[in-house]
Amino acid sequence: MKSLVWLRSDLRMDDNPALRHACINSDEVHCIYIYSRNQMNIHNQANCKIEFIIDNLKYLGDSLKKINIPLTILRSDGFSDNANLILDIVNERSISRVYWNNMFGFDENKRDQEVKNILIKNNIELESFDDQVVYPPGTIRTKEDKPYSVFTPFKRRWIESFNLDFLDIEFNYNSKNDSGINSNIYEFNFEFEKSHSVDMSLWKIGESNAMSILNNYLDKKVLDERV
Repeated sequence: MKSLVWLRSDLRMDDNPALRHACINSDEVHCIYIYSRNQMNIHNQANCKIEFIIDNLKYLGDSLKKINIPLTILRSDGFSDNANLILDIVNERSISRVYWNNMFGFDENKRDQEVKNILIKNNIELESFDDQVVYPPGTIRTKEDKPYSVFTPFKRRWIESFNLDFLDIEFNYNSKNDSGINSNIYEFNFEFEKSHSVDMSLWKIGESNAMSILNNYLDKKVLDERV
């Protein structure tokens, strides 16, 4: 089966349920990222953030290439054309199923529903995941099936229900069938001009650097608590 992973704010391989499920269930996997300067401007994305996104896309594209997954960047005018862009590449590459990780926000939810509608209409299977939270929003509820209004009992229920299997970590990716399609990440014109003065060496790209920053923070917390 051929699958498509629609990457959004999840530019990583570790702890990426959409990518993991696609690789488990498919012989051939494709990834796309929809790039829209118009949408970034509407959402007031900082120039340094756009640079960070572009650099991480290149890093991720190189990582995916090692397991024969091409990363294709699609140009968009904004959220309104995303459904048709995805349907076009699904038809072009004979994709059977589309995966993505959910995002929060009014525009994003409206856009995702449009994508779901057009895929269902064209008999394309789809599956989405909550990668930013451990439990799907709204599922931790009282015995009366109501949302918690006090934090402490919510926290207690959260801990009681937790299982390490909920975490999507330490998954070993195997090479997929070669689609014969190359990533366009280095040929794509992002129309980006650097205008910020942020020291980006403080925000190094890649998952290993992110883990290093996190581990350093946790080590510091442990030392602070011992003092």
